[in-house]
Amino acid sequence: MSRQAVFFGICFLLFSLGVDKAQSLPQKITFPHMMKGLTDLDRLWTPPVPGEKTVQFSSFDRASLKGPSDRDAWYANGDCGKYMRVEKRRGRKEFVMADAGGPGAVVRIWSANPKGNLYFYVDGAGKPTWTIPFQELTGGRKAPFLPPLSGVQSRGWNCYVPFLFKKHLKITADKGGVYYHVDVHYFPKGTDVESFVPSVLEKYAGLIQETGKRLLGPPADLGRLEKREARFLFPPSRPEDPSSYPRKEILRIRGPLVVKLVEFRRPVSAEGNSLDLASVLRNLQVSISIDGRETVRVPVSDFFGSAPAFKSYDAYPMEVTPEGTGRCWFPMPARREFVLALAGERPLPALQCGFLVAWEKRQLPPEALAFHASWHLEKHFRTRPRRDHMILDARGRGRFVGCMLMVANPVRGWWGEGDEKFWVDGESFPSTFGTGTEDYFGYAWCWRDLFSHPFHDQSQCDGPGNFGYTCVNRFHISDEVPFQRIFLFDLEVWHWVDCWVDYASTAYWYGAPGAPSGLPRLPPFELRKPGKIEPRKVPRVAGALEGESLKILKKDRGEAGPQGMTGYGTGFWSGGAQLWWRGAKKGDELVLELPVKRAGKYRFRAAFTKAADYGIVQLYLEGKKLGGPIDLYHDGVVPSGLKDFGVVDLPGGPVRLTFKIVGRNKASIPRFMAGLDYVLLDPVR
Repeated sequence: MSRQAVFFGICFLLFSLGVDKAQSLPQKITFPHMMKGLTDLDRLWTPPVPGEKTVQFSSFDRASLKGPSDRDAWYANGDCGKYMRVEKRRGRKEFVMADAGGPGAVVRIWSANPKGNLYFYVDGAGKPTWTIPFQELTGGRKAPFLPPLSGVQSRGWNCYVPFLFKKHLKITADKGGVYYHVDVHYFPKGTDVESFVPSVLEKYAGLIQETGKRLLGPPADLGRLEKREARFLFPPSRPEDPSSYPRKEILRIRGPLVVKLVEFRRPVSAEGNSLDLASVLRNLQVSISIDGRETVRVPVSDFFGSAPAFKSYDAYPMEVTPEGTGRCWFPMPARREFVLALAGERPLPALQCGFLVAWEKRQLPPEALAFHASWHLEKHFRTRPRRDHMILDARGRGRFVGCMLMVANPVRGWWGEGDEKFWVDGESFPSTFGTGTEDYFGYAWCWRDLFSHPFHDQSQCDGPGNFGYTCVNRFHISDEVPFQRIFLFDLEVWHWVDCWVDYASTAYWYGAPGAPSGLPRLPPFELRKPGKIEPRKVPRVAGALEGESLKILKKDRGEAGPQGMTGYGTGFWSGGAQLWWRGAKKGDELVLELPVKRAGKYRFRAAFTKAADYGIVQLYLEGKKLGGPIDLYHDGVVPSGLKDFGVVDLPGGPVRLTFKIVGRNKASIPRFMAGLDYVLLDPVR
């Protein structure tokens, strides 16, 4: 690349980072520019400079490197503790998580189980430039790494504070066995950046705090924008007359301009009746045309990132309020004309609803990218054999900036082991290859807790377990993904149970007006309409004392509690759950209370769970050994089957059942976990 090309590339890049062209251009990309990039949505519609790229370093199962032709390897799920390599430094092992050539910036770090210390080696330093405990960086408890830029959401640990490097960056950890993502944005070769030094965090502590506050507020000042509002009354449609279905042009605004807000007010019945809101919002579609080319046609609930029930959440570029107002803050530039329409293709009840659009008049460069939203529904498909759900196939030059995913799941089991895979500009292997669907969306361990964050959220998870509808979002602002020719986003469908599911996704991206998305056309309403999901009945063993229901009297360390097991399609657990003990060490004890109705002799039988990270346990009943040690190791998650411990003589009332960790199988992962499904006490006459 020539010096002249490098110069203009830097100029364009700085403009894309939000630098006013009327100001003098700074000599370097600095920490303040990166912080501004966290909140400046306007830079997303600037075309990417050749050489810009976002990639991910992660702990994905390296068996997948064999590629899609080896299906077992491609969908391998051992995504914990995989590193680029292990190095020995000063008598300790360091696990290399990321090794990136410059210039670039780390724009996101995530983990499900951070532990130990991280070491940052900047620009080829022989010793760590900076060291920090992993949990301190991602836990949101210590300044300057505070919410929302750092913090835990539904057991996922996240950090969005950027770390710049000019020549090279290596990140290592002193503890293995970790799930992790490190997302890196590369700048064009020759771009000058101000590399990270620890003093930057102290110098810009106030800026970090102010950026966090801005992320919790609206992205645009509505008081400075032009606005237009439209309220509509849709008369009831006549099924025999398709022309009575609503297809209304809502707003037509002449450019040049940048729309800063599209707001939709939740529809209400014009006759005072109750509405099947999920069906109405799947019937009605948002249509946006920019300069005469339609770039959006998506059902209303899915466009605003909350399908099917329009549950509330509060992210930075998108939100649904508790009152049912949907807002899209993604800027939408139009040189000649912006047109917003509301379409419906099937009979509707009489409705009242409305839109508000806010914009600023602004001259636009001819290369300004248009906002797109692309929707993909796959209805009632089987989870075996494993496969991918395509979220986006975009062509031309652009930037991928986020997505919504809705899953309809007929069982309690976990549906989201599948990894995200980004293929950029014809790569032979994805430059982003993740570790699980919930990890991509910023949480972990298939956790059901709802949460809102500026860049990711879980607005719906019906339960029990992961049964029913789930809706999640992820928005890429500082970690947007630029592409020059093509962007393909595949999401693995990796469910623990062989069953039938629905997936619906909305991809948000910028590209040339009318650029093809490569996804199927909008399916008819009969397919779009969300249905009621009937739960499966979970059988129980007659007379079983369920492990997950037993009272815990004592626990030396770790956590113990119920775990749903219907997500593991390899066997049967009574009641669909177990008592799960994790975080223990060899020698630790867990004491449970067993209720005994009356004194007498009983045949004692019990069922357990086996897994790759479970230990060897010895049972004690009222302090006396019960049989020999039980090896709970297996290379998959399976029920142990019912084990007979013989006849015991028990007093009436509660008795103590003790689990003691006495070792582990040599083939096991050394986590010493244990699981109890149920106990049977059969009277001996």
